[in-house]
Amino acid sequence: MAVPLGANVGVAFGPAMVTSRSDYNLIGGHASVADKVVEDWFLAHRYEAADLPVSAYLGRGSLSYRMYPGGLSDMVVGFDKNFATAAGEVHWHWMLGVLLWLSGLFWAAWCLPASLLHWPMVGDSSLAPNLLVYGGYALQLLLITRRIGSFGWINLVFPIPVLFFLGVFVLAIFNLERGSISWKGRQFPTR
Repeated sequence: MAVPLGANVGVAFGPAMVTSRSDYNLIGGHASVADKVVEDWFLAHRYEAADLPVSAYLGRGSLSYRMYPGGLSDMVVGFDKNFATAAGEVHWHWMLGVLLWLSGLFWAAWCLPASLLHWPMVGDSSLAPNLLVYGGYALQLLLITRRIGSFGWINLVFPIPVLFFLGVFVLAIFNLERGSISWKGRQFPTR
């Protein structure tokens, strides 16, 4: 969500990159970013430095794979390393938009359960407006995620993934402050 898609946007996505052998050799290949934990992101910068175009498109219908075949622990570490490393690379206006949207998502994830269970909350505690906001975010998630995978019903219970996301994000902040992260048995700097 925090990166642009389209032609010449300077973003690469590791599991699905296409390049010519000559361009790959020109930028030094993966060896040129061997010290980076988010190598796809920095590989894109290498292409840009060589005045080569870097574009990003969704591959729905053309490409399918499982993102973290090792399961939940791989996903936590994978998300953590990307948050901790790439957060400083994202343009501030994209990050601001994502943070505002996520703030609304967190608010909706809290307000409907708070309204139903009569928990303390700021704002209108009546059910109708909170149900409307919750439904609006669930619909957005359904529309957004169908372009990138098969998530279906999980979008309707989005507070659960929101709590997971928040936990991984807090872990990433700690790793960013610590200055390193472990990935595939190796330590990488986050700065």
